[in-house]
Amino acid sequence: MAMNDVILSSNPEINQKVLHLANAFSSYCRQQNERISQRTAQITVRVLLLDSKWSYILQNDISKCEKQKFFKACFNFLFDEKCISGVTIRMQCFFYGRYLSREAYKGHQKQILLRNCFHLLQKLKKVWHNASEDLKEMHNDLIKLILIKEGMEYQGDHTAFDEMRTAVNSVFPPSALSTFVSSNQKTKMAFINEVSSIAAGIRLHAWYSQKAGKFMFDVGRIMKETLPKVCEDLHEELSIAKEKIEFLRNGLLEKIAGGTKEDDKEIYHQKLLLMGLVNFYDFIKILKENIDEVAVQTYKSDYTFAIQNRELNTGLKTGPFTKADRVYPMYKDLAKTWKHMQLEGHLLNFYSNLFQDLKKFAERINATGPEDIYGIPLIEDNLEEEADESTITIFPDDVKNFFEITLEFQEFCTFYCSMGILVPCNREIGILMYKQSCYGFSNTDVMESFKKQPARFVNSAFDCILKIPQLIFTLQVEEHFQFPVINNLKQKRKLPVFISERSVQTILHPTEKNIDYTYNWNQWSLRKQALKYVDLTSKKTHSTQTNLSHFRRENYSQVYLPKDNSTQTRKDASTNITKEGMPELYVRTRKTFFHWD
Repeated sequence: MAMNDVILSSNPEINQKVLHLANAFSSYCRQQNERISQRTAQITVRVLLLDSKWSYILQNDISKCEKQKFFKACFNFLFDEKCISGVTIRMQCFFYGRYLSREAYKGHQKQILLRNCFHLLQKLKKVWHNASEDLKEMHNDLIKLILIKEGMEYQGDHTAFDEMRTAVNSVFPPSALSTFVSSNQKTKMAFINEVSSIAAGIRLHAWYSQKAGKFMFDVGRIMKETLPKVCEDLHEELSIAKEKIEFLRNGLLEKIAGGTKEDDKEIYHQKLLLMGLVNFYDFIKILKENIDEVAVQTYKSDYTFAIQNRELNTGLKTGPFTKADRVYPMYKDLAKTWKHMQLEGHLLNFYSNLFQDLKKFAERINATGPEDIYGIPLIEDNLEEEADESTITIFPDDVKNFFEITLEFQEFCTFYCSMGILVPCNREIGILMYKQSCYGFSNTDVMESFKKQPARFVNSAFDCILKIPQLIFTLQVEEHFQFPVINNLKQKRKLPVFISERSVQTILHPTEKNIDYTYNWNQWSLRKQALKYVDLTSKKTHSTQTNLSHFRRENYSQVYLPKDNSTQTRKDASTNITKEGMPELYVRTRKTFFHWD
């Protein structure tokens, strides 16, 4: 397999030259009123450098005219509507560059929200030196911030501002602004979060009660009308793409089995068409999974919103109550649910736009014909044999993680990948491991053919990928060709975890003469027997036993707790204070007034 150009591209000096060419090509595209990312420009330059006729571009003494010629060839490859390879690579770069998962999109929306609120937050958090004159401006900024934060701002709509001001005043009157001004930044942020959610809930409840807010978008209604149509379009497009892929694949396999030459223009066009449709099918399949999740979350949020609105109506009718204890938490929950519905609406819009753009790429691919093929690359059949041609056949019972093993060439049959035909493999028939890499196959016949000459088929597959560059990203082998990895959905490589021998056999067969009937496995019986043998009753120990001693396994001390002691007197006893007086007079008095017989 001729891979000289690819080997050279791993040189740091060559990589630097490729980056300079990519920057120059990006500028050339801007001159032609086309904008591409730096990564797309680098990929396009590397794709053309795979062709040996452009290898001289990496030399130092290249004229400007030659570089312009190279850039023109890159531009025609990327933007020519009749070049299937260029359209497919542009579709791959577009999808992997634009696609975001749910969690990534939520983080992206959060960054946008923080950027939009930043200038208002800075104004509200600063120290107001002349607060008496700026209270009105501060109040207006607070309302604007709440509108942006809760996603209720619409450009040029004064009704939204007036209604939100009414809702904010019911929670936080302007007379309380002086307290807000004197608070620290942490208290201000907590206050803004609290007031914004309550005010948004008040406004939402007023709108759903048909009291105000006629301008507001009914997110739930819009989602109910849009979601079924988008899901139906996706399902229809998936079915059409799947039928076309099966038709092309079966036709190619029949022609190859019938002995048709592979250098036929029609066969080569069908191969390219199959590759483009396989990529399109995989992309819209990913979008469908995300949109199905959007539908599930939307219906859950819509149901929750209706329940919360009904509970809020019931709570407002019953009384007396404290708003801060009962009603305000309901307003906050209502606003939180509405924000979730709003986020699902943004996700639906994002994935729908991606789907529409992908459909345009698919239309361009389907519009091409065999007459648009300018040349057919010659795929070499590598006949070189290597010293180590051994393979290991892996079945589901041989490993723990059979269905999690990472297969080379992205789950496509290695045998047919060497011919440029994408045929999915069947794991159930087994996996072949060759040089620490696992390969899948569509049937047992091609797997047996691979066993005989594994190096030949692997090298032929890489040579085919080299001649048809869109396969580099379809089969996710960017590292082999020093291309930038554009697939952010790539999972970590998993190798097979083999199961060791699970049975044990003794050396001697347990025949009658080898059985020991006196063997006892019960540990308690063995302990009793050991105690009997040592005869501890006639022995004397010279050790000291304590709670922390190691002579016993478990040792505890237990004592009886003292009883409660109490006494009960029969009657209360008391004493009087001594009387002050003259004792002599007291004696005389007693003698005088009392006569004792």
